Amino acid sequence: MKNFISENLNSMTLTFTLIVILNTIIRVLFNIQWGNVNIFVIVLASFVFLLSLWSHFISFFNFQSEKAYHLINVSSQLVLFFILSSAINFMPLTFENILINGVIYIFLYFVNVKYRHAQFKQLTNEINKRLSH
Repeated sequence: MKNFISENLNSMTLTFTLIVILNTIIRVLFNIQWGNVNIFVIVLASFVFLLSLWSHFISFFNFQSEKAYHLINVSSQLVLFFILSSAINFMPLTFENILINGVIYIFLYFVNVKYRHAQFKQLTNEINKRLSH
């Protein structure tokens, strides 16, 4: 569990923060009432954690390519997200909600992928820099 948290804390924090900011912007722009913000934050944090655990679990399987891994990972997370959302009445499964949340989810997934690649590149550069001295 310690490895999971240390490897995924940055991604989970980024995802949580971006979702809260996007939700706030959408709610302000469209004058949508918040309801119970505390419940939203707790459920959101739980979803981010559970879906990160799922992604961690998926990473143990061997895939033929990185594209196959990402396709299976993002699609399975998205399906799990909609199942959990529906099961706890977090969000009604309307076409509009599936479309909007699906686009946001895929956007956030690829922001995290780019963020991780940037972290690895920075780490690689630092290691190469230290090795060359």
